[in-house]
Amino acid sequence: MANIPNEDIHARLAAAETRMEETERRLDKLEGDHEVLARLATAIEVMATKQETLTEKIDAIGTKVGVLEAIPAGRWRALIGYILAAAASSGATWLLTEFPW
Repeated sequence: MANIPNEDIHARLAAAETRMEETERRLDKLEGDHEVLARLATAIEVMATKQETLTEKIDAIGTKVGVLEAIPAGRWRALIGYILAAAASSGATWLLTEFPW
């Protein structure tokens, strides 16, 4: 092995220490970023689960609203039926009283 001057060894060692410090700083930053990403992934999973539950609840509410909307429509149909029956009955009564057989 060739004789390397002490100054070169010290310079190389200082450069290696600088690169090592920079690498450690970058690794520390990446570890912090990884923790943030892990928390974000967990939050997204929770949000997706809540959205599924919310979708199911909205579907159930939609079904119930459909049933509730049908009730007044059924009542109006029944009322119209009663009115028509009363009109037909009144008409038949009038015809039978005006034109006896």
